[in-house]
Amino acid sequence: MVPSSTYSRVWGEVRTLSLTPDRATSPLAGRPHAGVSLWLNAGLPAPEVA
Repeated sequence: MVPSSTYSRVWGEVRTLSLTPDRATSPLAGRPHAGVSLWLNAGLPAPEVA
């Protein structure tokens, strides 16, 4: 198990490296699974979401 504080800290660092600036600052980027679902449901190609 990964403590939620560790997950949050690491995701906060990684999202700025892995997402475009507008997506990294999106409220959805704070909860990766919510953003992924929304982007896929909106029709973005899976490779772009990945």
